[in-house]
Amino acid sequence: IYLEGDTVEIQNNSLNADGKGTGDGGEIFVTVRSRQQPLSFANGSDMPKLFARSGLEGGNGGKVVIQGGGDVRVDSTHVHVEARGEDGGDGGYISVTAGSTEQTAFFVEERQSGALTINGNLNASGKGAIGYGGTVKLQAYGRPASGGGGPIGSFALVAGSEAESDGQIQLNGSILANGGAEAAGGFIDIHAQTSRSGGNVLSTQASVQLGDETKSYAIRADGGILGGSVDIYSNGKIYLNATTVSASATEDGNGGNINVRLDAAPVGDDGGGVAVAAFAANFTANFTAQASEDSAAVANASFRANGMGTGNGGQVNLLASDGSIQIHTEPQGSILATSENGEGGTIKVEAGKELGITGSISASGGSRGGVINLNSGGNLNVGTVGTFLRADSVQDGDGGEVNISATQDITIQSSTVSARAHTVGKAGKIEISSLSGNLESKAVLTASQIGSAGNAGTVKIIVPNGTVFVEGIRADAKGTGEGGAYFHRSRLYPHRCGR
Repeated sequence: IYLEGDTVEIQNNSLNADGKGTGDGGEIFVTVRSRQQPLSFANGSDMPKLFARSGLEGGNGGKVVIQGGGDVRVDSTHVHVEARGEDGGDGGYISVTAGSTEQTAFFVEERQSGALTINGNLNASGKGAIGYGGTVKLQAYGRPASGGGGPIGSFALVAGSEAESDGQIQLNGSILANGGAEAAGGFIDIHAQTSRSGGNVLSTQASVQLGDETKSYAIRADGGILGGSVDIYSNGKIYLNATTVSASATEDGNGGNINVRLDAAPVGDDGGGVAVAAFAANFTANFTAQASEDSAAVANASFRANGMGTGNGGQVNLLASDGSIQIHTEPQGSILATSENGEGGTIKVEAGKELGITGSISASGGSRGGVINLNSGGNLNVGTVGTFLRADSVQDGDGGEVNISATQDITIQSSTVSARAHTVGKAGKIEISSLSGNLESKAVLTASQIGSAGNAGTVKIIVPNGTVFVEGIRADAKGTGEGGAYFHRSRLYPHRCGR
């Protein structure tokens, strides 16, 4: 199905390109060239749908491509390109673009801006054991009022705009690109960006927002043998109100990758120097376990890149180079890159300004503990009572690493910070450093060997210009191994240890 014009009006309740029998899903292309004409799929309670699914007996999902010259709005709509046959099939491809780009005769890209709003589910999951997860790419291009027009990358969910109306992505629904038990998860990209300012100081309100506080949704690219990939980017703000962001393995396989990245808006150079971005970037994630009609709630809200069986944990990267990060979960909520029998994964949370995390963080593994890196350019506050930070080895293998650093004060509310070895193996390392602030930890810092054989690890605290209070420090070996080491450096004040 191909619809293209300066304006496109769809009066029917749905566009259907489903396959029959064992056939693959078809293709739906809808293109509006005019920037002045918004593209909207909305029909009140009639629930219009865009379907390019496989046949009921087999085949792969199809393709849905929506291109608007300006704003794009998909209301009360479910977009499905999943495979449906019992014999299995791969998920399809979804692309939604707000705004457009054209090359002039002088090879200069001319950019139209647009905002993207989707109220409904996006489903590109595979079917059956061998069905691979598909791809969800939602795009919206933008430019500031001064023109400019920096280079455009191949983004997934990209939004930018005029200075009067900065690019915003609003998604009220779940995104699914799951694979089967013997397949990999798919790819989900969410990207909000305002282009270069042409030398003027740029203040942007570009943002990505998933859901609100009244409903919970999920972003999932899980797979049996390999977790998929979830990428979220903005150079303005990111608000996530979701139950789960997941790229985990569900059978015997490695976890995938979750990358959430927040940058300052790129600015141009007018010959007199580089302009300064004049805004505060923020990344806020509020997770609840509230059920909704459109997503299955889970008890523990999480970022998850877990491995299963002998597979290794994946990677979770939450980065805000020039902004702050606040992640609020329920007490059992967590950031996970764990493995039952394989190696723990890597978790990196880095903020240029304040960093706050409630809930637990774990990169524990069966054969080896993973790595947790928390870094703040301002104050750092992590955990609540009953939560933990763990990079343990829970079977035969070495413990991992927990590294916490901040420019200013560090406050740890968690009950436990550990890099232990539970059976045979060497315990890992815990290092905490503050450049100019204080350290207060209500957690016992534990790099112990608690099994039958193996050496204890190390605990290192560097607070050269402040006070140190920790509830306790343990670097002991219970079996035949040697005890570990504790290093402390404080130029101004001695440390106090609770016990």
